[in-house]
Amino acid sequence: MKDQYEATYSDQFGIEYITLTNDGQCIQTIIRNVAFVSTMLDDWEPEGAYDNTLLQQFTFVLGHLTNYTLRFTMPIPIAIHDTPRYGELHVTFLLFGSSLDQYTAREELQLRLHIVDKDYATRKPHGFFEDALIDIRDQLPPDIHVQTCFFCGLSDYHPSGMGLFGGLACFREQKAAYRAVQTKNDLFALWPKKTAFVQETYHCPAFEQRRLNTGYRG
Repeated sequence: MKDQYEATYSDQFGIEYITLTNDGQCIQTIIRNVAFVSTMLDDWEPEGAYDNTLLQQFTFVLGHLTNYTLRFTMPIPIAIHDTPRYGELHVTFLLFGSSLDQYTAREELQLRLHIVDKDYATRKPHGFFEDALIDIRDQLPPDIHVQTCFFCGLSDYHPSGMGLFGGLACFREQKAAYRAVQTKNDLFALWPKKTAFVQETYHCPAFEQRRLNTGYRG
């Protein structure tokens, strides 16, 4: 199933009102008659071949889109007093320079989670969805739980690191084995048996609320 989010894209050439289509693995959009695809939000690249005249409407580094700000809102499942609800996650992402070189890039992610009549916003810009979601989580009252893959007790990141978004491994087909993971070596041993990579904001029927000090990432 594909989700769609209304978004705004802005750069030195102007502001565009676009639609993001997300299938849980890739995100696609069309900006100024050019189709783009991304898996990590900071790796947008043209999908197909285009005349240079169209591509001159953008800035690229090593084939990836840069020097832009992207804003969009996605619904995410939450629970309030164990009652299923939905919140709205407002995403603002800014990228200048190359996302492949953290020493030269300016890469800033800010989130704002709207629940009922209250907002919970990141207290500073972050470079990873992981850190931004932890920032939000630490502000939530104890009776509110976000129920996406990042907050699931069956997901983890590779010990060598991950990208901005979408590099979370799911172990829903190895539940008992993952629940026993405590060290980096435990996770290395189990890694080849992961079910799939998932987005931090995804949700599936196997979701189980994560407890602190679970798995390698805690």
